[in-house]
Amino acid sequence: MQNLKTIVLVLAFISPIYLQACSCAGGGVDIMHILQHDLVFKGTVVQKEILKEGAIDASFEYTFDVEEWVKGDKKKKQVKVLSPTSGSMCGVNYDVGASLYIFSHKYKDTNQTGLCNMNTSTNYADAYFLKLMEQYKKGQSTTWFNRADIKIAEGKIAKGKQKYYWKINDRRGFLESEGKYKKGKKHGVWKYYKEKTAAKEEDVLASTVTYKRGKEISKTIN
Repeated sequence: MQNLKTIVLVLAFISPIYLQACSCAGGGVDIMHILQHDLVFKGTVVQKEILKEGAIDASFEYTFDVEEWVKGDKKKKQVKVLSPTSGSMCGVNYDVGASLYIFSHKYKDTNQTGLCNMNTSTNYADAYFLKLMEQYKKGQSTTWFNRADIKIAEGKIAKGKQKYYWKINDRRGFLESEGKYKKGKKHGVWKYYKEKTAAKEEDVLASTVTYKRGKEISKTIN
């Protein structure tokens, strides 16, 4: 519970939002956070509209002028992103002129974001954050650390996509899974391990899954 409170406080610090009744789990912005999103960019809000105003699924539609692409269609100069207007639905409320790093998922024909995407004001993009963005864009690193300097992954990125063999650790640095990527999608046999409680424990296989270009073909539980 203490960790959850800490996360919420950190999110309030890095992003100019109005919090209501929303909480998020996660370990902060790191390489896995980037890989879990479809779009990552630095931009400025130039227009803000409300869609379906008054409805339970009302949303803000933000238009961003893109200053820097980290992940996504680098040819686009502007991007529209939707977020719930309700804080209880983890919506984010930005003012026109706000400058942010945005993390967005594609949903149908829209780009979606919210509190749990951990968008970051450019005012609070520190040395770790900026270095991570550059490492991802250039694909120069094969060993990835979180903000606590714990190794959370080993693997290569080429043209913004995971490639070859990867080892993925949990937030404490314990092995969680390993396998190959092909053009950014899991391919071949992946091994998943049981959660460890101490570093001295051996890695115990929990399951193996076979993928073909990201699609699960078969699974074996150990």
